[in-house]
Amino acid sequence: MQDNLQVTMDEFLPLRDVVFNTLRQAILTGELKPGERLMEIHLANKLGVSRTPIREAIRKLELEGLVTMIPRRGAEVAQITEKSMNDVLEVRRAMDALCVELACDRITPEELQELKKACDNFEAAVKTQDVKQIARADVALHDIIVQATGNQRLIQLVNNLSEQMYRYRFEYIKDFSQHDRLVEEHKVIYQAIVKKDKETASNMAKVHIDNQKKAIIRLCRLVQGWKVAVVALACYGWWGVIYPELTMLPSTYEIVYEEQAEETKTVQKDAEVVKWNSDSQIYWKLLEADPEQIHFKSRLLAMLKR
Repeated sequence: MQDNLQVTMDEFLPLRDVVFNTLRQAILTGELKPGERLMEIHLANKLGVSRTPIREAIRKLELEGLVTMIPRRGAEVAQITEKSMNDVLEVRRAMDALCVELACDRITPEELQELKKACDNFEAAVKTQDVKQIARADVALHDIIVQATGNQRLIQLVNNLSEQMYRYRFEYIKDFSQHDRLVEEHKVIYQAIVKKDKETASNMAKVHIDNQKKAIIRLCRLVQGWKVAVVALACYGWWGVIYPELTMLPSTYEIVYEEQAEETKTVQKDAEVVKWNSDSQIYWKLLEADPEQIHFKSRLLAMLKR
């Protein structure tokens, strides 16, 4: 957990809402990382509040899909999955294309000047390599285009989705190799709006989101690949990494639940003992079904679900 996590008091909001906004922003900006456990006592001490507003904030975050409750582990920051990302970006792709088309017709000279300035600000922010500054500049640029549509219903829909979008945008922006491409895509969209070229603007808006999706998927798979390699290495050394299809035929399996060690169950066969730490019921069910046919990959995938 980041040491700079602080609660910003607002005299007009109840404490539970202030805590909720603080934790929510920390998740969206990556200060609280995917998979990180949210322990009430630690968060309460960190933010200088009681556990009650922390508990209420975590419940609200769970409803928004930003927090996941894990049996016997508690709350943790929800992982960024391809499915959740696709759901958000699919909608955003369609709305962004519509926004730039409407902006081509409706943008005012003043808004056009603001958009040019926003493009320059984004390019300047990229040179700083400050992820938060780049993200703010990116949001500001897209907000000008959305406002230029003059459609209040559309503006409201985009704003509602923007906070969910922010998490994926932040992950994308953290990849410095994508920055030059982002700058160029923004320039193409700006020039298309200036020329009132709806087709080019719409196509580039879609490409803009598509490139973001591809980059985040690569990142997710890279992280997942490292998890697989680390677990394989821990379980079987380099053989586990080189040959992930290895079948385990241990003589004895012992499942030790992380937070319920007293409920340890053991299946005996011969004298060999293999300890296996887990908090998942999957293993026990597999053992009951056929202890000698547990596949390495099944174990690995089950461990990665934690």
